[in-house]
Amino acid sequence: MRRAWATIVTVWAIVAIVGFLAWTRPPATVPQGRVVPTRIVVTGRNGVSHVVVVRRVVPAHATTQTSSVAGGGNAAAAAPAAVSPAGTGQPG
Repeated sequence: MRRAWATIVTVWAIVAIVGFLAWTRPPATVPQGRVVPTRIVVTGRNGVSHVVVVRRVVPAHATTQTSSVAGGGNAAAAAPAAVSPAGTGQPG
């Protein structure tokens, strides 16, 4: 019978520890937009044109917060976009 009680107490201790860790962990961040692939034409060497896929983040909704960046721009929008050759899905 001692084994049964020891097992029950152990299981409840593990549940309590996992619950405490889950309770004290900060919530996961929610994505702020969606990624939209956009195709653009780039002229390379010798006037050769290439289609390039640019992935950019489109905001999910308007916000009422103001930006501290000079000129009122959005710091996230100022970050460079990942560029990949058309059809490869791989950056650069």
